[in-house]
Amino acid sequence: MFIKTLFKNCLSVQEHDGWLLPIRFTKYQMDIYSLADNFAIRSLATSSVILSFKSAAKTISFEYRITEKARDWAVFFLHTTTATEAEEY
Repeated sequence: MFIKTLFKNCLSVQEHDGWLLPIRFTKYQMDIYSLADNFAIRSLATSSVILSFKSAAKTISFEYRITEKARDWAVFFLHTTTATEAEEY
């Protein structure tokens, strides 16, 4: 699936029920994190994962599903550039 290649700062991207899940840690690390509930939830977070792409679209939309949470809040950061700035990447 092409869209999986757009994810950066993760080891792999898995698909579950039509949703994409970026994986940040190795299986060994995930096994260690799974020993504690608090770490297990956090190990699946998308912290520092980037979805990097170029588009000339006037509108872009995303769907995001949170299945488990460690906190009662979430933060999303969207960085955009002008066409000139995008050419530098």
